[in-house]
Amino acid sequence: MGDEIELLRKTWESAMEKGDIATAKELVDKNIEMYLDEDTCVLLVAVSHGYLELCEWLILQRHQPAGWYNRWGYTVLSEACRNGYLAVCELLLDHGAEVGGIGVNAPFTLAIQNGHTDICKLLLQRGFKINRRKRRELNEAKEGRYLNKIEKFIEKYGEAK
Repeated sequence: MGDEIELLRKTWESAMEKGDIATAKELVDKNIEMYLDEDTCVLLVAVSHGYLELCEWLILQRHQPAGWYNRWGYTVLSEACRNGYLAVCELLLDHGAEVGGIGVNAPFTLAIQNGHTDICKLLLQRGFKINRRKRRELNEAKEGRYLNKIEKFIEKYGEAK
């Protein structure tokens, strides 16, 4: 039984890495578990590769929630922000992903660290607020390494109204 489960897990992983919607649908139809391990769901893997169509299918079929997060608070939106997938970020936000969060795994933190100003602007438009408390928390969480990037971003683009 353990070998069969491992084979199915590898099949999921392979399908997600290739953006293979047909295999994903086949596995869903067979009611195959959609979590690769306790900290990784198939939507996270699809998001990590930027497969918009597959992400949309996984969400719309209600097999994977757009607001999924693991035990460390890492979300599918965090992954999309880290990798700079603007369209995937929009999809996740449209389907219930939360714009907030602070610290090392927060969507805005990962977007700013990786220079994705278009995603930072999107998060601000969708309601993310950078207030003094969040600036302080972010500064503490990242030991000040990214505070200057945030200050420069706010100076250039402003905060959400």
